[in-house]
Amino acid sequence: MGISRNLNAKLLRPFNAKNMDNAQHILNKKANAKLTYVAGVFGSALKGYWEVVEDGFLYKRIALANLGNLKELKLSYYLQNRFFARIYDLKFDFEIPDFREEEVKFQLAYTGVTQVTGAKFNLLSGGDQDLEILKRLNTALITDRLVKLDFLDFSIGYNLKEQKWQVSADSIIGSATWNMLPPMFQVIKPTDKECILMMELFQLIIDALIIQ
Repeated sequence: MGISRNLNAKLLRPFNAKNMDNAQHILNKKANAKLTYVAGVFGSALKGYWEVVEDGFLYKRIALANLGNLKELKLSYYLQNRFFARIYDLKFDFEIPDFREEEVKFQLAYTGVTQVTGAKFNLLSGGDQDLEILKRLNTALITDRLVKLDFLDFSIGYNLKEQKWQVSADSIIGSATWNMLPPMFQVIKPTDKECILMMELFQLIIDALIIQ
């Protein structure tokens, strides 16, 4: 399921921005309420570590305390239109300052035909010196969590101009779906354990990227 939805997400990106611009759409308003709820679930699971510092429409900016290099992240909904349905995938974005001499790009890929059996990052651009980072990203501590947490997409890139790692991830957990038949709006509520595992995963990703 993760593989097919990831492919559909890439195909739908060209017209996604137009749909998201309609902030007055009643379904987007309901989705915004669902995102507020999901952010509250994370806040409850991560008491003392999680604070919403910017409450936007279909996005939240989160300040994180005592989580190492992970100081802030953006939580948002990414809209996909389907036949008789609208899907709002939960999206995480964060940046980590670092100094490197070239741009680098890693992309998550899943293995398996009828179901996901594993996950690994591929090096799309960069040099031989980045193979060690790739090796660290593909440790079982990271890849097992990626599968368990149902991430649809996970990309990591180094922006040379801004001198930052930019991480973007889409998750089924925390996403919301509106179905026309029968009419209902549902959200996949994260468990406390899943909230904690996600933050642990992001920390592991950062540790793999930053050479101490």
